[in-house]
Amino acid sequence: MVEKSLEVAAQEEKLTEVLAFVTESLSLLSCPKKELMQIKMVLEELFINIASYAYDEKDGKATVSLALYPEENKACITLMDSGKPFNPLEHDGPDTGLALEDMPIGGLGIFYSRQKVDDMSYTYKEGRNILSLTKTFTR
Repeated sequence: MVEKSLEVAAQEEKLTEVLAFVTESLSLLSCPKKELMQIKMVLEELFINIASYAYDEKDGKATVSLALYPEENKACITLMDSGKPFNPLEHDGPDTGLALEDMPIGGLGIFYSRQKVDDMSYTYKEGRNILSLTKTFTR
């Protein structure tokens, strides 16, 4: 197992740094380009949510940690912040039976994110939101 971690300011302009860190880290796995793009889209959605909502107008930090299992071609990615508690798994997904123009704004990103990983779990512990994702990549 290989473990890596990055802490950045929870600001939208730090997204590029987060995605570069994750891309470089996942290069240790045999990660197909399509699945890499999907994971990057998931992390973009989740990180932007932290940057936009976790701290309101205050400054805060976000941590992205990866545990890589090359022998299994699997990654466990954890996003942590000390912002206000928010469990994205408690929110219902969108009504996919509605026409796009009739859907309420919000909720599609988390719905998409849950579809693109094998497992997603949330806990709030010691004043921190901890959202963990697991993805096994095809070979």
